[in-house]
Amino acid sequence: MKFQAWFMYLICLVVLPITALAEQKSCSQPRVVEFDPPLASPSPGLGTIVSGINNLGEVAGYYLDANAVYHSYVRYPDGRITSFDAPNVLTGSPYHGTAAFSLNDFGATTGRFPDQQSIRHSFVRTPDGHITTFDAPGADITDPFQGTSAFSLNLQGAIAGVYVDTGFNQHGFVRSPHGAFTAFDPAGSHYTTVAEATGINLPGAIIGSYLGTDFNFHGFLRQPDGAMTVIDAPGADTSGSFNGTFPSSINVWGAITGSYGDPNGVNHGFVRLPDGQISAFDAPGSAAIPGVGTGPGAINARGEIGGSFFDANFVVHGFTRSPEGTFTIIDVPGATTTIGSGTGTWVSGVNLQGVVTGNYADTNGGNHGYVWTPCDK
Repeated sequence: MKFQAWFMYLICLVVLPITALAEQKSCSQPRVVEFDPPLASPSPGLGTIVSGINNLGEVAGYYLDANAVYHSYVRYPDGRITSFDAPNVLTGSPYHGTAAFSLNDFGATTGRFPDQQSIRHSFVRTPDGHITTFDAPGADITDPFQGTSAFSLNLQGAIAGVYVDTGFNQHGFVRSPHGAFTAFDPAGSHYTTVAEATGINLPGAIIGSYLGTDFNFHGFLRQPDGAMTVIDAPGADTSGSFNGTFPSSINVWGAITGSYGDPNGVNHGFVRLPDGQISAFDAPGSAAIPGVGTGPGAINARGEIGGSFFDANFVVHGFTRSPEGTFTIIDVPGATTTIGSGTGTWVSGVNLQGVVTGNYADTNGGNHGYVWTPCDK
């Protein structure tokens, strides 16, 4: 399985950029395709949420129906959408249901769902639709809103996530492709979380953040052998105010992106190279307003970063950042530009071709998915 995963990845690395260049010869500007699963509600606060995109252009996420119940989906490059729910999921209550957080290049997905007692369980779904549910050993399976949350899936089928124990403490875990679990916490952690969508890479390195004894959040990098490295972005707040460094994505080579909060509470982006060097950045137009700023969400194998930022009018815009530091701003047609809305265009993922996906809020507050394909101008 390990050789198969690397072989699949190398095909993506070599073939997909060539395909992308061939496609760009016939276009003059980026192309945007908007989408919604058939039962996604257009009502304010409901609709389609995108978790990420794989290197074959498949998109996964979840949507809220007219009853505000979650259902998961996979969207294929030809526009077909397959919706699914985990078995025994609680579907009769608003804001409950099946949420897919990650997919790999084979088209497998992982995520979580609540049962009839609102206890969280996790699932992995194969490309042919077979769903396996699981709970991390030690997870609380008696109290509502506790349990196991699978957040990220790599090409080998390893899954990273978190679980809450019976003492209401949250820990990280990794589940092997064969179903073996390993729990972990960085030293001194009071609360461990794992990055969603692309929080585990092909070799099995995992990123996330934890609340330390100093009441600051610190990032971490867990190697496949269990070795831990603490990640603190230069300039991150150290005042003990539950602020700090929050890694969000790791690529196959070990480059990491994420955000950090400065002492004024403003968020900035960072990229950490495999050698440990960290560089900070802000998207052009990003506002220096406490609680907002620049929020990277994904990094592909070429080092291209996708994310979102808030402007001075409290409107959200998407962006990509090249490895050289060049930014492209993404605003989906139809996304709200209402001053003070706190929403707009969000970026969830960027693949090897530079294809970006995410969701946007329309002027009525309904959420929709989109795929943005770059093109030479």
